[in-house]
Amino acid sequence: MAASWGENAEGLIDPLLEALRRLPVGQAPKIEQTKRFRAHAVSSSSASVTPRLVRSSPRGDAVSLSHGAAEKAENASLNKLQITVPPELPPNGKPELFVSYAWGDNSSETARKRGQVVEQLCGKLGNEGWNIIRDKNAMRSGDLISGFMKRISLADRVIVVLSDKYLHSTYCMTELYSIYQRSVGEKEDFLRRITPIVLDDARFGTWRDRLVYTKYWRAEFEEMELNFKDLGEADFRFYKSMQEWHNRIGDMLAYLNDVLAPHGFDDIVKDNFAGLRQMLSG
Repeated sequence: MAASWGENAEGLIDPLLEALRRLPVGQAPKIEQTKRFRAHAVSSSSASVTPRLVRSSPRGDAVSLSHGAAEKAENASLNKLQITVPPELPPNGKPELFVSYAWGDNSSETARKRGQVVEQLCGKLGNEGWNIIRDKNAMRSGDLISGFMKRISLADRVIVVLSDKYLHSTYCMTELYSIYQRSVGEKEDFLRRITPIVLDDARFGTWRDRLVYTKYWRAEFEEMELNFKDLGEADFRFYKSMQEWHNRIGDMLAYLNDVLAPHGFDDIVKDNFAGLRQMLSG
């Protein structure tokens, strides 16, 4: 036997009754619901609702149980009732940190150092608890490069390893612009999302330096514009995208140049990437 009382006694007892009706105990029990009032009740708010379990006899007749027997039967039934507790939410995952860089090769000393910086950097930060997201651990054969680029554009924090190859790479500059675009061109928000490190061959410290890359992409755009009628669908989409961002190269590089960031291989790796780690802790 179970009881509840108060203004919403019936509302409180109804979920229990529904659970009892669904118990897997053979023939469904018959449940009667009665109301009674406590002796000191002064209003209907003191009314209690008591469900009474009625067991069916083998012949199908209803047999009322005494309070003690009913309570014992009810307890036995409730012991069989398994309540599923939702699993606890997993603890907050390690912070995600994307790495945007120009894929390296071993064709030159510069290329080898570029690859070395990325490998050492990812290893160090991974050991410190960062969840490093980069092409090697986030992509498998058959995955779309454009899909990974979209993930980077939506990321809240991206390490950008700037090199001359990066600044001449279609994929890399598209990634950089997508972050800039998500920041709606706002310098502070753009720089909040990006943590730059600059390799020796990436020079954009003056307007003349930045002009090299601006002119390169303008020439690329104008060449595509002359031939856009012959472009395939994918190249035409890139052409339309470049139409937006080839004029923003100077702004993006000027913003990045305003950040006090490690420059050059030796400065980047100094004291186990101390400069970069300080930037990430800010």
